[in-house]
Amino acid sequence: MNFLPLHVGLALALACGLANGQTVIDQNRALAGSITPGDAPGFPIRLSLPGSYKLTGNLVVGTLNTNAIELAADGITLDLNGYTISGPISCTGGSVSAVNCSASSGLGRGITNIAPGVGESEGAVVRNGTVRGFFDSGIGLGAYSRIENVTAARNARSGLRAGLGSVIVNSVTSYNGGVGIYAIGSVVTGSTSNGNGDDGFTLSAGSVVSGSVSRGNAGAGVRSDSHSGVGTSVLSGNTQGPFMGAGSLGTNRCNGVAC
Repeated sequence: MNFLPLHVGLALALACGLANGQTVIDQNRALAGSITPGDAPGFPIRLSLPGSYKLTGNLVVGTLNTNAIELAADGITLDLNGYTISGPISCTGGSVSAVNCSASSGLGRGITNIAPGVGESEGAVVRNGTVRGFFDSGIGLGAYSRIENVTAARNARSGLRAGLGSVIVNSVTSYNGGVGIYAIGSVVTGSTSNGNGDDGFTLSAGSVVSGSVSRGNAGAGVRSDSHSGVGTSVLSGNTQGPFMGAGSLGTNRCNGVAC
């Protein structure tokens, strides 16, 4: 049996957009399209097959009403690999003051689980990078998903959104125009929400925040329904106070005092 030399095999794998079993994505591949079936040239990148994907460069979306990446299948893992996905929005202000963004209406998410003709996908994992400058939200994922080691900054509305049964860990939202982190029936740990134009965290349906920081947001530190709560966290300098409806699970610090 004849085998290709290693360097030839690697070159062919990269040409096909594969590296270590992951489909790789950069700006050029996005503009060319056909990363998965149904992916048209340009943005949004439409990922229609489950599996593992990895950025190998920054992505830049230049139009307001356009998503960067649409997760059009369940079970997608996307490693941002330390790179940034940037949209066309710019936002200024923050830290207990209003966040002013360059557009007051529009659409467009950095990464979204909602794809036209498919509906809402579930079970995604997004990790290791930054999403900024989008109108609707930085990242919005469906049920049973995971967001890890991600920064969402200066998006016109929310930073991170996660659906029922999801986990957000070791992530940061800063200077977004709306809520920093919006969690539905999810667990948030080791994360920071800082200087956003609304609440630091908004929780519903039995969500829990622990080991986290909500600081200098223009809304509440944590706002939630009666089924959710926050523990072992620091809530400091939020305009509408540490809690709005949130249940304290204990060992929190609110503006320097145990709460």
